Amino acid sequence: MEIISGDQEADWAFQGVTTDPRLATIPLLLLDVGGGSTEFILGHGERKHFRQSFSLGTVRLLEALPHSDPPTAAEFSAARRAVREFIETNVHPALAPALQREIQTAPAPIMLVGTGGSATILARMEAELHTFDRAIIEKAGYPLITPVIVLNADDFGEVSPVLEGDIAVGGSLITVDPKPAAG
Repeated sequence: MEIISGDQEADWAFQGVTTDPRLATIPLLLLDVGGGSTEFILGHGERKHFRQSFSLGTVRLLEALPHSDPPTAAEFSAARRAVREFIETNVHPALAPALQREIQTAPAPIMLVGTGGSATILARMEAELHTFDRAIIEKAGYPLITPVIVLNADDFGEVSPVLEGDIAVGGSLITVDPKPAAG
């Protein structure tokens, strides 16, 4: 068994994602939420412009915050607040300069791509699977390299990516317009 560094994990995740021809030539921001850490990788083609592993993961969050089973609304709020504060304090100062440079030079909008187990679990939940079945997840339209997913797009009039202007970390990546009233 070999324990790899966060940088090596980021390199392998980026290399894996860019083997998908649809993603090989566009600017990407990869997000890999693990148990002990979360990696952000920003790049385009074979070049990575930013990669960093942050000490925030699902297990660390569960260990740090007391919770019931199932969690209460107040516990959800506390978890959201803790994640938001971590992103504002740790992730944003590190990632924002690289994102700004990429936005200014990128030939296309930056696509956010979720990788790893957390993204797969979300796809599994959306497909209402009780066990992992790659074929069913991919047939449902969620390749295991999954861009940002709007789960209920049919419930809205229009779901569009934000294509212009600066997007701060935590800012809107999509706009959602209400569905016109039937009448």
